[in-house]
Amino acid sequence: MRFSTIVDKDENTLKFLQKKAEEYEEGKLLQSLSSKQYSVYEVQMMTADIEEGIAKMRKEHISLLNFAAFFNKEYATDNNKGFETAYRLFNRIRSTIATTKRLYKKTCRRIQKSGKLANGEEITPSVFSNSLLNQSSDLFGLDTYPESVKELCKVMNEFFKLLMTIIKLCRKVIAREREIREDPKLCVLIYKDSCSKALKEVKDAMGIFSGQQAQMLPLDDFTKRKQNASDNNSLQKFICDGLHTLDPQQLKAHSYCEALSAGNKEGLSTIESKLFNEDLNTGKWIHNVIVHFDELNPKGRFDKKLQKHKVSTKHVAMLMLAFNITRFCDKKEFVENCFFEEYKGIYGKANYSTINEQYKNLSKDDEEYKSFVENISKYKPTDCQQFSSCIPTPLSILPNMPTAN
Repeated sequence: MRFSTIVDKDENTLKFLQKKAEEYEEGKLLQSLSSKQYSVYEVQMMTADIEEGIAKMRKEHISLLNFAAFFNKEYATDNNKGFETAYRLFNRIRSTIATTKRLYKKTCRRIQKSGKLANGEEITPSVFSNSLLNQSSDLFGLDTYPESVKELCKVMNEFFKLLMTIIKLCRKVIAREREIREDPKLCVLIYKDSCSKALKEVKDAMGIFSGQQAQMLPLDDFTKRKQNASDNNSLQKFICDGLHTLDPQQLKAHSYCEALSAGNKEGLSTIESKLFNEDLNTGKWIHNVIVHFDELNPKGRFDKKLQKHKVSTKHVAMLMLAFNITRFCDKKEFVENCFFEEYKGIYGKANYSTINEQYKNLSKDDEEYKSFVENISKYKPTDCQQFSSCIPTPLSILPNMPTAN
Protein backbone atom coordinates (compact mmCIF):
# COMPACT_ATOMS: atom_id res chain seq x y z
CA MET A 1 0.00 0.00 0.00
CA ARG A 2 1.16 3.51 -0.72
CA PHE A 3 1.40 5.89 2.20
CA SER A 4 1.04 9.66 2.08
CA THR A 5 3.75 11.95 3.50
CA ILE A 6 1.85 15.16 2.73
CA VAL A 7 1.49 17.61 5.62
CA ASP A 8 0.11 21.14 5.74
CA LYS A 9 2.68 23.85 6.33
CA ASP A 10 0.91 25.43 9.27
CA GLU A 11 1.08 25.80 13.02
CA ASN A 12 -1.19 22.80 13.61
CA THR A 13 1.34 20.54 11.90
CA LEU A 14 4.10 21.92 14.11
CA LYS A 15 1.99 21.08 17.16
CA PHE A 16 1.32 17.61 15.72
CA LEU A 17 5.02 16.92 15.10
CA GLN A 18 5.92 18.09 18.60
CA LYS A 19 3.32 15.71 20.02
CA LYS A 20 4.77 12.85 17.97
CA ALA A 21 8.27 13.65 19.23
CA GLU A 22 7.02 13.71 22.82
CA GLU A 23 5.31 10.33 22.37
CA TYR A 24 8.41 8.59 21.03
CA GLU A 25 9.73 5.72 23.15
CA GLU A 26 12.66 3.44 22.54
CA GLY A 27 10.48 0.40 23.21
CA LYS A 28 8.11 1.40 20.38
CA LEU A 29 11.03 1.48 17.95
CA LEU A 30 12.13 -1.98 19.04
CA GLN A 31 8.58 -3.27 18.57
CA SER A 32 8.42 -1.82 15.05
CA LEU A 33 11.77 -3.43 14.12
CA SER A 34 10.54 -6.80 15.39
CA SER A 35 7.22 -6.48 13.55
CA LYS A 36 8.90 -5.63 10.28
CA GLN A 37 11.68 -8.20 10.82
CA TYR A 38 14.40 -5.83 9.67
CA SER A 39 17.75 -7.39 8.83
CA VAL A 40 21.01 -6.08 10.25
CA TYR A 41 21.74 -4.50 6.87
CA GLU A 42 18.40 -2.68 6.83
CA VAL A 43 18.94 -1.44 10.37
CA GLN A 44 22.41 -0.15 9.48
CA MET A 45 21.09 1.61 6.37
CA MET A 46 18.29 3.17 8.40
CA THR A 47 20.84 4.39 10.96
CA ALA A 48 23.04 5.89 8.24
CA ASP A 49 20.04 7.62 6.64
CA ILE A 50 18.97 9.21 9.93
CA GLU A 51 22.56 10.27 10.74
CA GLU A 52 22.72 11.99 7.35
CA GLY A 53 19.43 13.70 8.10
CA ILE A 54 20.61 14.81 11.55
CA ALA A 55 23.69 16.47 10.00
CA LYS A 56 21.41 18.55 7.76
CA MET A 57 19.06 19.26 10.66
CA ARG A 58 21.93 20.69 12.72
CA LYS A 59 22.66 23.18 9.94
CA GLU A 60 19.00 24.10 9.76
CA HIS A 61 18.91 24.57 13.51
CA ILE A 62 21.86 26.98 13.39
CA SER A 63 20.21 28.90 10.55
CA LEU A 64 16.89 28.92 12.40
CA LEU A 65 18.51 30.31 15.56
CA ASN A 66 19.94 33.17 13.52
CA PHE A 67 16.55 33.76 11.87
CA ALA A 68 14.76 33.71 15.23
CA ALA A 69 17.19 36.23 16.71
CA PHE A 70 16.26 38.92 14.16
CA PHE A 71 12.89 38.03 12.62
CA ASN A 72 10.70 39.53 15.33
CA LYS A 73 12.89 42.60 15.70
CA GLU A 74 12.27 43.64 12.09
CA TYR A 75 9.00 44.94 10.69
CA ALA A 76 9.64 43.66 7.16
CA THR A 77 10.74 40.21 6.04
CA ASP A 78 12.04 38.58 2.87
CA ASN A 79 9.85 36.22 0.87
CA ASN A 80 6.62 37.08 2.65
CA LYS A 81 4.50 36.61 -0.52
CA GLY A 82 1.38 36.55 1.62
CA PHE A 83 2.32 33.32 3.40
CA GLU A 84 1.91 32.74 7.11
CA THR A 85 5.02 32.64 9.29
CA ALA A 86 4.54 28.89 9.86
CA TYR A 87 4.73 28.34 6.10
CA ARG A 88 8.00 30.27 5.88
CA LEU A 89 9.42 28.34 8.82
CA PHE A 90 8.56 25.04 7.13
CA ASN A 91 10.55 26.20 4.11
CA ARG A 92 13.52 26.76 6.44
CA ILE A 93 13.41 23.25 7.88
CA ARG A 94 12.94 21.18 4.72
CA SER A 95 15.58 18.60 5.67
CA THR A 96 14.07 18.24 9.15
CA ILE A 97 10.63 17.51 7.71
CA ALA A 98 12.00 15.24 4.98
CA THR A 99 13.99 13.16 7.49
CA THR A 100 10.95 12.87 9.74
CA LYS A 101 8.78 11.67 6.87
CA ARG A 102 11.34 9.04 5.78
CA LEU A 103 11.68 7.74 9.32
CA TYR A 104 7.95 7.29 9.80
CA LYS A 105 7.59 5.76 6.34
CA LYS A 106 10.26 3.14 7.16
CA THR A 107 8.33 2.14 10.27
CA CYS A 108 4.96 1.69 8.53
CA ARG A 109 3.40 -1.77 8.21
CA ARG A 110 4.07 -3.72 5.04
CA ILE A 111 0.57 -4.04 3.58
CA GLN A 112 0.33 -5.47 0.09
CA LYS A 113 -3.39 -4.94 -0.48
CA SER A 114 -4.52 -1.49 -1.56
CA GLY A 115 -7.61 -0.05 0.05
CA LYS A 116 -10.22 1.62 -2.11
CA LEU A 117 -13.10 3.96 -1.47
CA ALA A 118 -16.59 3.42 -2.86
CA ASN A 119 -15.86 5.73 -5.79
CA GLY A 120 -12.85 3.64 -6.76
CA GLU A 121 -10.17 6.04 -5.53
CA GLU A 122 -7.21 4.46 -3.77
CA ILE A 123 -6.75 5.12 -0.06
CA THR A 124 -3.42 6.74 0.80
CA PRO A 125 -3.21 6.84 4.60
CA SER A 126 -0.68 9.03 6.36
CA VAL A 127 2.68 7.59 7.38
CA PHE A 128 2.24 9.27 10.77
CA SER A 129 -1.00 7.48 11.61
CA ASN A 130 0.14 4.08 10.26
CA SER A 131 3.66 4.00 11.71
CA LEU A 132 4.42 1.19 14.15
CA LEU A 133 5.95 3.86 16.38
CA ASN A 134 2.37 4.49 17.48
CA GLN A 135 2.03 0.93 18.85
CA SER A 136 2.82 -0.50 22.28
CA SER A 137 6.42 -0.92 23.46
CA ASP A 138 8.57 -4.03 23.10
CA LEU A 139 8.49 -6.24 26.20
CA PHE A 140 12.02 -7.63 26.08
CA GLY A 141 14.21 -4.51 26.30
CA LEU A 142 17.25 -3.35 24.37
CA ASP A 143 19.69 -5.88 25.84
CA THR A 144 18.18 -8.67 23.74
CA TYR A 145 18.99 -6.90 20.45
CA PRO A 146 22.23 -6.80 18.43
CA GLU A 147 24.68 -3.88 18.45
CA SER A 148 23.29 -2.45 15.20
CA VAL A 149 19.88 -1.94 16.85
CA LYS A 150 21.48 -0.33 19.90
CA GLU A 151 23.26 2.12 17.60
CA LEU A 152 19.98 2.86 15.81
CA CYS A 153 18.26 3.56 19.14
CA LYS A 154 21.05 5.97 20.06
CA VAL A 155 20.68 7.82 16.75
CA MET A 156 16.87 7.87 17.04
CA ASN A 157 17.07 9.45 20.50
CA GLU A 158 19.37 12.10 19.08
CA PHE A 159 17.00 12.68 16.16
CA PHE A 160 13.87 13.16 18.25
CA LYS A 161 15.71 15.41 20.71
CA LEU A 162 16.84 17.66 17.85
CA LEU A 163 13.41 17.50 16.20
CA MET A 164 11.82 18.65 19.45
CA THR A 165 14.31 21.53 19.74
CA ILE A 166 13.65 22.72 16.18
CA ILE A 167 9.86 22.46 16.42
CA LYS A 168 9.80 24.28 19.77
CA LEU A 169 11.92 27.08 18.34
CA CYS A 170 9.56 27.44 15.36
CA ARG A 171 6.59 27.67 17.68
CA LYS A 172 8.35 30.26 19.86
CA VAL A 173 8.95 32.43 16.80
CA ILE A 174 5.26 32.24 15.90
CA ALA A 175 4.14 32.87 19.50
CA ARG A 176 6.44 35.89 19.79
CA GLU A 177 5.12 37.33 16.54
CA ARG A 178 1.58 36.94 17.87
CA GLU A 179 2.55 38.70 21.12
CA ILE A 180 3.99 41.64 19.19
CA ARG A 181 0.87 41.96 17.05
CA GLU A 182 -1.19 42.14 20.22
CA ASP A 183 1.10 44.78 21.78
CA PRO A 184 0.58 48.03 19.79
CA LYS A 185 3.27 49.98 21.65
CA LEU A 186 5.96 47.37 20.97
CA CYS A 187 4.82 46.85 17.38
CA VAL A 188 4.92 50.59 16.66
CA LEU A 189 8.40 50.74 18.21
CA ILE A 190 9.61 47.97 15.90
CA TYR A 191 7.92 49.69 12.95
CA LYS A 192 9.63 53.03 13.64
CA ASP A 193 13.02 51.42 14.24
CA SER A 194 12.78 49.39 11.00
CA CYS A 195 11.63 52.42 9.01
CA SER A 196 14.55 54.44 10.34
CA LYS A 197 17.02 51.75 9.28
CA ALA A 198 15.35 51.37 5.89
CA LEU A 199 15.49 55.11 5.27
CA LYS A 200 19.22 55.23 5.97
CA GLU A 201 19.74 52.58 3.30
CA VAL A 202 18.01 54.69 0.65
CA LYS A 203 19.69 58.01 1.47
CA ASP A 204 21.52 58.09 -1.87
CA ALA A 205 18.29 57.55 -3.79
CA MET A 206 16.66 60.49 -2.06
CA GLY A 207 19.36 62.79 -3.36
CA ILE A 208 18.55 61.89 -6.97
CA PHE A 209 15.39 63.97 -7.02
CA SER A 210 14.96 67.69 -6.62
CA GLY A 211 12.41 68.93 -4.12
CA GLN A 212 9.83 69.54 -6.87
CA GLN A 213 10.39 66.10 -8.42
CA ALA A 214 10.17 64.41 -5.03
CA GLN A 215 6.77 65.96 -4.33
CA MET A 216 5.51 64.46 -7.60
CA LEU A 217 6.59 60.90 -6.75
CA PRO A 218 3.59 58.57 -6.25
CA LEU A 219 3.00 57.23 -2.74
CA ASP A 220 3.37 53.49 -2.29
CA ASP A 221 0.22 51.50 -1.52
CA PHE A 222 1.13 50.84 2.13
CA THR A 223 1.70 54.56 2.76
CA LYS A 224 -1.63 55.45 1.15
CA ARG A 225 -3.51 53.00 3.36
CA LYS A 226 -1.61 54.19 6.44
CA GLN A 227 -2.55 57.80 5.76
CA ASN A 228 -6.20 56.76 5.63
CA ALA A 229 -6.11 55.73 9.30
CA SER A 230 -8.64 58.03 10.98
CA ASP A 231 -7.21 58.13 14.51
CA ASN A 232 -4.35 56.89 16.67
CA ASN A 233 -6.07 53.60 17.55
CA SER A 234 -6.80 52.72 13.93
CA LEU A 235 -3.23 53.72 13.00
CA GLN A 236 -1.79 51.39 15.65
CA LYS A 237 -4.05 48.59 14.48
CA PHE A 238 -2.96 49.16 10.88
CA ILE A 239 0.72 48.97 11.88
CA CYS A 240 0.12 45.80 13.93
CA ASP A 241 -1.76 44.15 11.08
CA GLY A 242 1.05 45.08 8.69
CA LEU A 243 3.78 43.33 10.69
CA HIS A 244 5.77 40.99 8.39
CA THR A 245 3.56 41.72 5.38
CA LEU A 246 6.15 43.87 3.59
CA ASP A 247 9.50 42.83 2.20
CA PRO A 248 12.57 45.06 2.82
CA GLN A 249 12.28 46.78 -0.57
CA GLN A 250 8.66 47.65 0.07
CA LEU A 251 9.55 49.03 3.50
CA LYS A 252 12.27 51.18 1.93
CA ALA A 253 9.75 52.59 -0.52
CA HIS A 254 7.30 53.24 2.31
CA SER A 255 9.94 54.90 4.52
CA TYR A 256 11.07 57.04 1.60
CA CYS A 257 7.51 58.23 0.87
CA GLU A 258 6.78 58.80 4.56
CA ALA A 259 9.90 60.91 5.05
CA LEU A 260 9.24 63.04 1.97
CA SER A 261 5.56 63.44 2.75
CA ALA A 262 6.13 64.42 6.38
CA GLY A 263 9.03 66.74 5.54
CA ASN A 264 7.23 68.42 2.65
CA LYS A 265 4.26 69.18 4.89
CA GLU A 266 6.66 71.05 7.19
CA GLY A 267 8.30 72.94 4.33
CA LEU A 268 11.51 70.92 4.33
CA SER A 269 13.47 69.99 1.23
CA THR A 270 14.14 66.42 0.10
CA ILE A 271 17.52 66.19 1.81
CA GLU A 272 16.20 67.84 4.98
CA SER A 273 13.27 65.42 5.05
CA LYS A 274 15.70 62.53 4.86
CA LEU A 275 18.19 63.81 7.44
CA PHE A 276 15.71 65.00 10.05
CA ASN A 277 12.87 62.51 9.55
CA GLU A 278 13.11 61.33 13.17
CA ASP A 279 12.92 64.87 14.57
CA LEU A 280 11.13 67.20 12.16
CA ASN A 281 10.81 69.97 14.76
CA THR A 282 14.58 70.24 15.03
CA GLY A 283 14.77 69.94 11.24
CA LYS A 284 12.46 72.94 10.89
CA TRP A 285 14.61 74.87 13.36
CA ILE A 286 17.80 74.12 11.42
CA HIS A 287 16.01 74.99 8.17
CA ASN A 288 14.96 78.37 9.57
CA VAL A 289 18.50 79.11 10.75
CA ILE A 290 19.94 78.33 7.30
CA VAL A 291 17.29 80.49 5.58
CA HIS A 292 18.15 83.44 7.89
CA PHE A 293 21.86 82.67 8.15
CA ASP A 294 23.01 86.02 6.77
CA GLU A 295 21.23 87.74 9.67
CA LEU A 296 23.83 86.14 11.96
CA ASN A 297 26.59 88.13 10.22
CA PRO A 298 28.52 85.06 8.99
CA LYS A 299 31.08 87.01 6.93
CA GLY A 300 34.20 84.93 6.36
CA ARG A 301 37.48 85.59 4.60
CA PHE A 302 37.61 87.34 1.21
CA ASP A 303 38.10 85.05 -1.80
CA LYS A 304 39.98 86.75 -4.62
CA LYS A 305 38.77 84.27 -7.23
CA LEU A 306 35.14 84.70 -6.27
CA GLN A 307 35.66 88.38 -5.57
CA LYS A 308 33.45 88.10 -2.51
CA HIS A 309 33.54 86.91 1.06
CA LYS A 310 32.96 83.27 1.86
CA VAL A 311 30.56 82.22 4.57
CA SER A 312 32.18 82.06 8.00
CA THR A 313 33.45 78.51 8.61
CA LYS A 314 33.15 79.06 12.36
CA HIS A 315 29.47 79.95 12.06
CA VAL A 316 28.73 76.74 10.16
CA ALA A 317 30.74 74.77 12.72
CA MET A 318 28.82 76.42 15.59
CA LEU A 319 25.55 75.49 13.88
CA MET A 320 26.60 71.82 13.74
CA LEU A 321 27.70 71.83 17.38
CA ALA A 322 24.56 73.60 18.61
CA PHE A 323 22.30 70.92 17.11
CA ASN A 324 24.66 67.99 17.66
CA ILE A 325 24.38 67.35 13.95
CA THR A 326 26.22 64.02 14.08
CA ARG A 327 23.15 62.39 15.64
CA PHE A 328 21.40 62.96 12.31
CA CYS A 329 24.16 62.37 9.76
CA ASP A 330 27.84 62.68 8.93
CA LYS A 331 29.16 66.26 9.23
CA LYS A 332 30.36 66.30 5.63
CA GLU A 333 26.97 65.16 4.36
CA PHE A 334 25.27 67.96 6.28
CA VAL A 335 27.68 70.65 5.07
CA GLU A 336 27.83 69.69 1.41
CA ASN A 337 24.42 68.11 0.76
CA CYS A 338 22.25 70.12 3.11
CA PHE A 339 23.70 73.43 4.28
CA PHE A 340 25.20 74.65 1.01
CA GLU A 341 22.27 73.26 -0.98
CA GLU A 342 19.77 75.21 1.12
CA TYR A 343 21.84 78.34 1.87
CA LYS A 344 20.94 81.11 -0.63
CA GLY A 345 22.76 83.99 1.05
CA ILE A 346 25.29 86.49 -0.26
CA TYR A 347 28.41 84.69 0.89
CA GLY A 348 30.41 82.11 -1.05
CA LYS A 349 30.75 78.41 -0.32
CA ALA A 350 33.49 77.44 2.14
CA ASN A 351 35.52 74.20 2.15
CA TYR A 352 34.31 71.38 4.35
CA SER A 353 37.83 70.61 5.61
CA THR A 354 38.17 74.16 6.98
CA ILE A 355 34.74 73.96 8.62
CA ASN A 356 35.63 70.61 10.19
CA GLU A 357 38.84 72.06 11.65
CA GLN A 358 36.82 74.85 13.24
CA TYR A 359 34.40 72.25 14.60
CA LYS A 360 37.22 70.31 16.25
CA ASN A 361 38.47 73.42 18.03
CA LEU A 362 35.09 74.68 19.22
CA SER A 363 34.12 74.80 22.88
CA LYS A 364 30.66 75.32 24.35
CA ASP A 365 32.28 77.67 26.86
CA ASP A 366 33.34 79.98 24.06
CA GLU A 367 31.58 83.35 24.40
CA GLU A 368 31.00 83.65 20.65
CA TYR A 369 29.38 80.20 20.66
CA LYS A 370 27.10 81.14 23.57
CA SER A 371 26.06 84.29 21.72
CA PHE A 372 25.40 82.27 18.55
CA VAL A 373 23.15 79.83 20.44
CA GLU A 374 21.22 82.72 21.94
CA ASN A 375 20.78 84.38 18.53
CA ILE A 376 19.44 81.29 16.76
CA SER A 377 16.81 80.72 19.46
CA LYS A 378 14.55 83.25 17.74
CA TYR A 379 14.27 80.93 14.71
CA LYS A 380 12.96 78.05 16.81
CA PRO A 381 9.50 76.75 15.81
CA THR A 382 6.96 77.12 18.58
CA ASP A 383 6.52 73.33 18.88
CA CYS A 384 10.25 72.56 19.19
CA GLN A 385 11.94 71.75 22.51
CA GLN A 386 15.01 73.41 23.99
CA PHE A 387 18.52 72.27 23.04
CA SER A 388 18.79 70.05 26.11
CA SER A 389 15.70 68.17 24.98
CA CYS A 390 16.41 68.09 21.26
CA ILE A 391 18.14 64.72 21.33
CA PRO A 392 15.42 62.10 20.92
CA THR A 393 15.11 59.33 23.44
CA PRO A 394 16.97 56.26 22.11
CA LEU A 395 14.84 53.32 21.07
CA SER A 396 14.47 50.79 23.86
CA ILE A 397 16.42 47.63 23.33
CA LEU A 398 14.02 45.17 21.79
CA PRO A 399 13.57 42.00 23.84
CA ASN A 400 15.74 39.10 22.76
CA MET A 401 14.16 36.10 21.11
CA PRO A 402 14.43 33.18 23.58
CA THR A 403 16.27 30.10 22.39
CA ALA A 404 14.70 26.67 22.47
CA ASN A 405 15.79 24.46 25.33
